[in-house]
Amino acid sequence: MSTTLTRKPASSPAQPAASARSGTNAACQHCGNPCGGSGLVRDGRQFCCAGCLTVFELLCAGGLGDLYRMGGTAGVQGRGPVPEERFAFLDVPEVRARIVDYSDERVTRVTFRVPAIHCLACIWLLENLFHLRPGIGQSRVNFLRRELLVTCE
Repeated sequence: MSTTLTRKPASSPAQPAASARSGTNAACQHCGNPCGGSGLVRDGRQFCCAGCLTVFELLCAGGLGDLYRMGGTAGVQGRGPVPEERFAFLDVPEVRARIVDYSDERVTRVTFRVPAIHCLACIWLLENLFHLRPGIGQSRVNFLRRELLVTCE
């Protein structure tokens, strides 16, 4: 699927969309929040931030772009970037020993609880983490248990 990214000038008005929340401010194709003056447009669709645009691109590149034809919005907007230091406690040996399911010289496996997982987009992104983060060999979602098994190599 070939797509084209354009950035609208900040002074140009937002294009109205069928899913716009109010006034002339278009709703983000991915999360449904107002786009404001972001000016991020891909294939005629507006996005409120680079994160939503990136998820849209990942889904389309993975053959899951039909998700957006089902109606509504696909994602829930996060609260912003999380500093890497926030997860430094995971490197403490006592904590690591409690969360790691298996580890040897070559492989480490960890199971995470993901209670907010709710859609196909979540599953697809979580199961394709190895494309996004070096060192992740495999990630598998158990949707019913709301768990993510990650294998690092």
